[in-house]
Amino acid sequence: MTAFDEVREQIHWAETCIEHARAKITAYIQNDAFAAEIKVDAETGEYVHKIKLIRPVPIFIKGNLRNAMVDLKHAFDMALHAAARTLGASSFDSNYPWADTPHGLCAIIEKRQSKPNTRLPEILVHEIRRQEPYGTGKGYPGGNDLIRQVAKMANDKHSIGIVAAAQVQSVSFKTIRINKGEIDLVKAWNPVKKEIEIARFHGDIIYDNPKMTGNVFFERVGSLGIRPAIETATNFCNGAKACLEGFEAVCAND
Repeated sequence: MTAFDEVREQIHWAETCIEHARAKITAYIQNDAFAAEIKVDAETGEYVHKIKLIRPVPIFIKGNLRNAMVDLKHAFDMALHAAARTLGASSFDSNYPWADTPHGLCAIIEKRQSKPNTRLPEILVHEIRRQEPYGTGKGYPGGNDLIRQVAKMANDKHSIGIVAAAQVQSVSFKTIRINKGEIDLVKAWNPVKKEIEIARFHGDIIYDNPKMTGNVFFERVGSLGIRPAIETATNFCNGAKACLEGFEAVCAND
């Protein structure tokens, strides 16, 4: 097994965790996460129809998501180490150089290139710059906010943490019949109360059982805020694959 094969194996483990989480999330959202509630508002006399979160995200889903994100973060580091060893930089001893801006990346590289144990062949330095491991911003092209912020989240696993929570994504009604009265529909998900108010009405009003979709989200992906967990993990996985492929191609052509 080559050093690059070890990285592929690491990414495969992460993909397996993501797929396990995907299947478990589908069952959890469909069967266990939410329940409907209709009560009368004591102040207004209106009927209030809510969908409430009744069971938090199970620990095995959180575990799969956390393991996937941490494994993928390590895959970026492993890919760089594999490339360094392949090109003879066996003493290289540092991680993949994430930065917030291109200027920050240049500063990291310059500092590392001045030390024997973190110096890399220039061909790898050029490849790192090509991969643009920083967020987007004003005054320069390129970068990837999602990959950069997810890397921060994965790296902060012991402090901020990789936090996953469920919430309703959408609510739709097929028919609503208002014989007399008024109805207000679908407010935003309330993350504090962990519920969504889907109808508030009074009078003679009939509507069908609304169709609801839900999902599991990472609660804080840095400056990006709430992001769908599986979609985010898949994007990070694709980023790790692209990183590996880039380093492997450079080494093959050297």
